[in-house]
Amino acid sequence: APEPRGLSEGLSDYFALTAVHWFRLGETDLQEEPLSVDEKVTFGEWVGKQNLRRRAYDASFVEAKQDAIGIEGIFDRLDQPAFREPHEIGELWCAILMAIHRRLSAALDGDWRRAHELGWRTIYDSLLLLEIGPSGPGLLHARDAVREAAELLADELEEEIAMALSQAIDHTFIDFHMGSTARGYGIDRDGIEGSQVPWAGGT
Repeated sequence: APEPRGLSEGLSDYFALTAVHWFRLGETDLQEEPLSVDEKVTFGEWVGKQNLRRRAYDASFVEAKQDAIGIEGIFDRLDQPAFREPHEIGELWCAILMAIHRRLSAALDGDWRRAHELGWRTIYDSLLLLEIGPSGPGLLHARDAVREAAELLADELEEEIAMALSQAIDHTFIDFHMGSTARGYGIDRDGIEGSQVPWAGGT
């Protein structure tokens, strides 16, 4: 099924790219002149390509202008023929997770290390909460699991940090059209809907 496989593809890219960024942050402590600590948002330079994925995992992912197919990188475009295979679904999921880190870092005054720590903990915990569903887990199941993981983690955090994490997650899902009103659009999604959670929606 494309959507569960897409989640796996997206998680692989997400952990790989954020881990590289983490180690780059650590290297800056060892240099007389700090290295660049920009996010790594492209994948596959080691095989001689600028990017193995069709779009960079940066803030412009949601825009249509990045590639020739002209499809916005948002949830409700996954019914398009050119944006429905596992790798393409994975690109969307990775972009969402990296956007959560980016927004959280901004809320924490640019503290990328803390953002990565909280982001990784939340995403890892969400895998333990993931509802499988009749056709395997879908993006809406994963969204709900991420939100639930953040709520459970909040008890261990200062109130301000917990709020920053919660808002980073909710606002990112809304940006990618995966708010509380999001519904399935085909692929494997027959009968799969997001939970009616009491948070600011978005189509």
